[in-house]
Formats: sequence, C-alpha cells, structure tokens
Amino acid sequence: MKTKIFILLSAFILLIGCAVNSSAAEKIVMKIDDPVMQVDGQDMNIDNDGTTPVIINGRTMLPVRAIAEALGLNIVWNESDRTVTITAENDKEENAQPEKTTNKKILVAYYSAQNHTKGAAEAIADELKADTFVITPKEPYTEADLDWRDDNSRVNAEHDAPDTRHIELESSSPENFADYDVVFVGYPIWWGSASWVIDDFIKNNDFTGKTVIPFCTSQASGLGESGKELEEMAGTGNWLEGKRFSESFDEKEVRQWASSLKID
Repeated sequence: MKTKIFILLSAFILLIGCAVNSSAAEKIVMKIDDPVMQVDGQDMNIDNDGTTPVIINGRTMLPVRAIAEALGLNIVWNESDRTVTITAENDKEENAQPEKTTNKKILVAYYSAQNHTKGAAEAIADELKADTFVITPKEPYTEADLDWRDDNSRVNAEHDAPDTRHIELESSSPENFADYDVVFVGYPIWWGSASWVIDDFIKNNDFTGKTVIPFCTSQASGLGESGKELEEMAGTGNWLEGKRFSESFDEKEVRQWASSLKID
C-alpha cells in the first residue's frame, strides 16, 4: 500500500515561497474529489491511483507530491522515520554540488566475499564519482571456505588462529593511492569484526592526511567496533564513523548515506 501525503493548503502556500525551478508550472488547478488537475491548462492525472484533493474538518488538503513535482520541487518520503522532505530543485543541486564535483579524489576500496559488499561499494562509487579498488586475496575463498557453520572450514580455522593467519593479497594498494584524499573501506563482518582479508590493505598503506570512512555488510551483526579496530590497525588517517548495511541492502539507502557525508 502506497503512502499518500497530504498537506494543508495554507501551509503549502507558505512553502512555495521558496525559489522554484525556472521550468516550473505557472498555474495549477485542482478540484475537490477530482483526480485530474490542470497544469498550465493541460489535464493531468494527479497520480496513477486516483488520488484527489479533500476537505477534512473544514480544511483543504492537497496531495503534495503532484504539486511539488509540477513546481519543480523535490520531495522525498523516508519510510523508516516517516518524514517528508521538500526542497527546491535548484537548492538541492547547489547543496549536492560540492559532493558531486568536489576537487577531492575519492577511492572506494573493498573486499567482498559473496558480492554483498561489492554492491554497496559500487553504489557509493557511482554516487560520488569515485574510483574503486578491489581487495583480492591471492587464494580466493570458495563457498565451502566461507561456511562458518562448518567447524573445519577455512574461515573457522583462520578465526581460531588469529596469531598465525595472514591473507596475502594480489595487491595491497592501487599505484596512485597517495593521490586520494578520501578512502572508503568496505568489508563483510566476520565474528563481529572486519574480515581479516583487508588487514594487509590497512597495514600496508599510509592514511596520513586522508579522510577514511569504513562501511560493512552483514546478515545481522552491526558495525560494532570494527571501524575503531581498523583505525588502530592503520595508526594514521582521520577516521569517520562508519555505516553497516544489510546483505539485502536498499541501494537508495546506500546512495543517500554516501551523498550526505561531509567529505569536503
């Protein structure tokens, strides 16, 4: 069931006092209980569900999405906290501009055991126009290796012998690592910590002067202390608070998180 968003007419009049897109409609006509509105003289359905303006307790309530879009405004419904955010498109572009066209060079480095972290990493990289670096073990993990339910599996053996494990990588750093200002580090959570596959990437690179942002994917575990543990392992860099995403993450959520970060 889709959530319908209505707004009090008087409140909307105050709202549209903000700047609107130059291509916005000049005249919008709606009738109570009529699912068709006129936009600059052209009939248009308010939406595909037959939504209409209504009067509730003597107050005129308008379906805000149709009007906002006709006026070139941006409207976002957040299901998790049930909030509605409306901004002028030009304001949105101005706010997003520093993140989209920042002079800072961004790298998304990640290890993905079963493609969950890969999906989140690619969404971040695409959203921020960043480069990617795949942290790849020389000896890849098979599905059997990753079966933590099997006491004899590779991950269990490595987990039980932390002082002896060392995962050699194809490469522990991109050639131009020193050029990056911001580094995202992505990994799956293993036993409440970052997968040890990324240890050599963390230990063998100098993060001095860089902003470092950890992110992870997991079936149920949270980020926990994994970001702080990696920061201690690295010993350098300005590490920000990280983010955990579910293995069945919503790409929109990943993109919104990435674009909301203050990395300038």
